[in-house]
Amino acid sequence: MWHILGRDLTPYAVSIWIAGLAALGVFLWQGKRLKLSARLWTVGLGVLLGLLGARAYYVLARLELFLDQGLDNFFTASDPELATWGAVSGAAFFGAVGGVCLAALLAGRITKEKVSSILDALAPAAALGIAVSRLGENSIGEGIGPEVYEEGLQFFPLAVMNEWEEWNYALFLLEALAGLIIFVLLMTRGRKLTGGYRARLFLVLYCSSQIVFEALRRDNFLRWLFVRVSQVAAALILLGLVIFGLLRRARGKGEGGKSVLKTAGCAVLFFLGGFVGFLAVQLGYSLLTAGSLPEWSGALWWQLICDGWPVTLAVLAALAAVCILQGRGRREWTEKQTAVRLTAFLSAAVIVIAMEFGIDKSASLDPAVGYLAEALCCLIMGVSTWQLIREKKDSGDEAAQGRNTEAPKAAVQR
Repeated sequence: MWHILGRDLTPYAVSIWIAGLAALGVFLWQGKRLKLSARLWTVGLGVLLGLLGARAYYVLARLELFLDQGLDNFFTASDPELATWGAVSGAAFFGAVGGVCLAALLAGRITKEKVSSILDALAPAAALGIAVSRLGENSIGEGIGPEVYEEGLQFFPLAVMNEWEEWNYALFLLEALAGLIIFVLLMTRGRKLTGGYRARLFLVLYCSSQIVFEALRRDNFLRWLFVRVSQVAAALILLGLVIFGLLRRARGKGEGGKSVLKTAGCAVLFFLGGFVGFLAVQLGYSLLTAGSLPEWSGALWWQLICDGWPVTLAVLAALAAVCILQGRGRREWTEKQTAVRLTAFLSAAVIVIAMEFGIDKSASLDPAVGYLAEALCCLIMGVSTWQLIREKKDSGDEAAQGRNTEAPKAAVQR
């Protein structure tokens, strides 16, 4: 506890204040560069709606507890049980993202400016804010990973010791580093991205990495039974970006919703056929290695995926290679290629669920293998999502290049 200006503040509270000021500075700087007149409106509404959204997300994640104790505890908890569980000040970042996005929408409507430009200015600010705020998490017992048993690895900054003198991996430092890397990428490679692409790049990078980080958490993370709430939120945001990309692609080509449904239908058929074949191969692998088929149960699908982890890793590596190699070049993608990317996304999402089952319940699955598989899944989901939302822009760039090369020819003919 620190005593600053007559008030007692924890290191985490100080890191939050510094993160907020750093994010504010970056947003005002980027807003000035983009000549946004909605800067002050965005800041004012963003603070209010961001805090409200962060709290609302937390309450929804623990809705059963709040329904039992009464929703009058939404803003402050008078019940000692809620106070004990941290409900007095509980909040979550994904809720803040939703609140700030709503603030950008309202600010854009008020000032008649493009919401996409406001979001592009907010993206690097959010990344830097995440990086700084993560540094103080350990002071409240958050941001720690699996326990470290090897004495040679029990040292800072790789690991930290808790109050019971147990060592855990310093996940909060890894998340801070990831936030810093995303910030640098947005300020360099993403500097010239406009029209909301910079903001979408931030969401792709953050959500993809957060799925892995949430799997590594061993703190008071939000959960529904074995399901980690933030993993679900990150996956849903990526899925929303995929749907957004498909709709933009169809609208850019003058096609209706039938084109999107056709592409999605092809992807589902590819996924179902490929998944059935994948499970058949896993059954064969189980028969060869164990000498017998596993007993039928409702958990058979994830047992096969986890027990046959060499096959799972090989398939994930192949999917990652396909996504990366197909993304090379700037030619327009066909519906079949788009369906393949969507199939890869769905396959990776399902295997993430299987790995979460396996790490939580399977004694035969090495957690390191599970985390590696989840990392490959997140790579596939991130790459395929970015390619799908970039598709319309690449096609438009190609068309523009075609017009620019045709114009001189026409002039020569005249």
